[in-house]
Amino acid sequence: MNKNIINNFNEYAKELGIQDSVCFFDDSIYAVKKVAPYGKVAVIYSKSSFYSFGRQFTDKLKVSDIKPINFIMPELAVLNFESVFDVIGVPEDVRAVVFFDSDIKDIAYYIATIFRIPCIFVMRGGSVNGIL
Repeated sequence: MNKNIINNFNEYAKELGIQDSVCFFDDSIYAVKKVAPYGKVAVIYSKSSFYSFGRQFTDKLKVSDIKPINFIMPELAVLNFESVFDVIGVPEDVRAVVFFDSDIKDIAYYIATIFRIPCIFVMRGGSVNGIL
């Protein structure tokens, strides 16, 4: 995403008064480093995302002194708020949740809310419907 679009999103967040809660970056590794420097992060992948680019993303986090804890969601898994922690065992010292797939967003936001930590949605496509 180019910097003009990122700036427009951040300005829009400011207009909505949510700039302290929402911030857009053009570099996902930089965003994670800014939010959780030298910390552990829970990275939630769909199976296809992990095999497509997840290993490389995990390696980049490690090189950046971030400690990723990967959770690869089983295909056709039905997760609800009652069963999420049966599938995803997040340690208490995790400092952020990172995810890529919009179908995982509710679960990722829920985990971040429970732990009171930031949630980072790394957009891999051009659709921003429902992002805010």
